[in-house]
Amino acid sequence: MSRDLEIVGVDPFDDDAFDAWYATYAAADAHGRGEFAATWRLAELRAQARAVQDHQEIAWWAGLLEGRTVVAGSSG
Repeated sequence: MSRDLEIVGVDPFDDDAFDAWYATYAAADAHGRGEFAATWRLAELRAQARAVQDHQEIAWWAGLLEGRTVVAGSSG
């Protein structure tokens, strides 16, 4: 079994992949912030990811380790 991290693009229309991305993102974003965490909600990010952007294109990335999302990021 490989222990290599694989970086893949996340399709915002693939609910399972985007949900896994979000769970990782939300956990990392809220870590150490306690009650003051103001993490974007899943529905907000899903809408942003699926929207047609005329001025900016955002790419969504996941780091997979043995098929499980362990890193979440975006660029744009």
